[in-house]
Amino acid sequence: MRIAVDAMGGDHAPKVVVEGAVWAAQAWPSLQVHLVGREESLRPLLERQPFLPRNLFLHHAPEVAGMGDVPSHVLRRKPEASINVAMRMLRQGEVDAVVTAGNTGAAVAAATYYLRTIPGVSRPGLAMVLPTLEGGKATGRVILMDVGATVDCSPSQLCEFALMAGVYAHWVMDEASPRIALLSNGEEEGKGNATLKRAYEMLQRMPLRFVGNVDAKDVLRGLADVIICDGFVGNVWLKGAEAAAEFLVMALRRMLHRHWWARLGGLLLSPALRAFRREVDDREYGGALLLGVNGIVVIAHGRSDGRAIQNAIRVAAEAVAKDVIGHIYSSLEKQGIAGEKA
Repeated sequence: MRIAVDAMGGDHAPKVVVEGAVWAAQAWPSLQVHLVGREESLRPLLERQPFLPRNLFLHHAPEVAGMGDVPSHVLRRKPEASINVAMRMLRQGEVDAVVTAGNTGAAVAAATYYLRTIPGVSRPGLAMVLPTLEGGKATGRVILMDVGATVDCSPSQLCEFALMAGVYAHWVMDEASPRIALLSNGEEEGKGNATLKRAYEMLQRMPLRFVGNVDAKDVLRGLADVIICDGFVGNVWLKGAEAAAEFLVMALRRMLHRHWWARLGGLLLSPALRAFRREVDDREYGGALLLGVNGIVVIAHGRSDGRAIQNAIRVAAEAVAKDVIGHIYSSLEKQGIAGEKA
C-alpha cells in the first residue's frame, strides 16, 4: 500500500509532517510512505532523523499551497504545488491515497478536479470520526459529516452524505446497521430549517437506519453512529468542541495547581486524567476522510503534530484496505444513483 503525504501542508510543516511520516513508515513496514514537497526543505529534515526506514520515499514538488491561498488560484497558478502533485500521483495510480494537513479548500478543490466525484455524487464531504463519551456504544465512535468541505448543501446532498458515511461506518467501524441522524437544533421531527426538514423526509424513505434528529449537545453521547450536517454547521460545531475541550483541560490544570492538596489529588488522579485526555485528543483520530471523490483523501487538522500525521496516514491506510470507494459505488448503484466504477 502506498500513501502520498503532502509534506508542505499544515501550520507546522514540513517538520512535523516529516516526523509523522517517518513514524508511520517505522510503525508499518509494509506501507510505502511518499513525502511530496520541496526537496531542499525536506532533505535536511530527513538527514537529521536517527533512522530512515527503507519504505519512505521523497518526491520533489517545487511549489507550496499556503494556508491562506485561494483554492482556485492554487489549481490554476500553482500546478506544481505539493497538494496538486500528490493528487496527480493518486489519479495516475502511483499511490493509493493522499494525506494532507494543508489548506482544506485547496485540498478539496484539487481532489475534485484531479480525481472527479463519484458518478451520482454532486459534492464531496469530510467525514470525521469522533469519540463518544456517554451511552452504551460498544465502539465508542461516531462519524460527523460534513466538517468543512461543502458549506451549503441541498437535501439530496445531505442524503448522499448519509449513504457514504453509512458505508464508512459499516466497513471501517464494523457497524452492522449504522444509526444515521441529522444534526439539528432539537431532536423533534419538526426542528431545523427547510433544508433539514426536507432531508428528514427523504431519509425516512431511504433503506437506511434513520433515527431522526440529534441536538448539538448530544453529538458525543452515542445516540447515533453517523451524524449528517452541512460543512458550515459541522465545522463550527467541531471547532467549538475543540475549544471547549482545551478550556476544560486548562481550567482543570489551573485548579490542580492552586493548592497543595489539589496537587496531591492531581497526582492520584493523573492516570485517569491521562486516559481522559487520550479519549478527547483529536490527534488520536488522525484526520477526516473526504468521501465522494474517486480516491482516498484524508485531510488532517492544520495544526497537526507528528502524532496526528501518523494517525492520518493510518486512517488513509484503513480506508484503502477496506475498499471504502468500491463499497460506496456499490451502495450508490443499489440506490440507482451511480453508474459503473471508473
